[in-house]
Amino acid sequence: MPKESKRATEAIEIVRQYMFGSFAAQVLPSLPLLDHAVQSGVQQQLVRRLASHYGVEFPSQRVREVLQELVGIGPAGIAINLIKDVIAQTTSSKKLTREAGELIRESIREEAQEMVGRLASTAVPGARLVLGMSEMVEPLATLYAVGRVFILHFEAGGTVDSLDPCIAKEQFEQEMQIGRKIVAIKMGKKEP
Repeated sequence: MPKESKRATEAIEIVRQYMFGSFAAQVLPSLPLLDHAVQSGVQQQLVRRLASHYGVEFPSQRVREVLQELVGIGPAGIAINLIKDVIAQTTSSKKLTREAGELIRESIREEAQEMVGRLASTAVPGARLVLGMSEMVEPLATLYAVGRVFILHFEAGGTVDSLDPCIAKEQFEQEMQIGRKIVAIKMGKKEP
């Protein structure tokens, strides 16, 4: 493994600082939709800081697009896209309609269960520390992975505009696995 440059080492420290700040925000009471908005904002600010660190232009709309493709969407977003696709297709296939309905119901059920868990763990200050430590792993690991993908891309001389999220997705998934392990170790838990 090649030795990282001084600039890369400094960039990793920036990611660590953002992860620490994000961890601190996780223990404050909030709402699930607000959590998502905050995490998205933190990811964008991290990329802004890394772009500045590397002297790279920061086109905010492009960053949002890249992050959306890298980080992905949850079951509710999949259900909404499926509904749009079903409506767009003027098929009279009862099987397609039944399968779409089942998938939508399942996605909404999963999303509702997740939301109830998030509400329970976010309504009381510090509750996540007791009830939802595993819930804190994903946002922090995601932040780590986003930072690493952009650092590696910037280190190779890339820009925000030249980052292809389809190509970077595999790297992002690998970095997510590493991020989960790092966060679990830092939280004193067994590795996921």
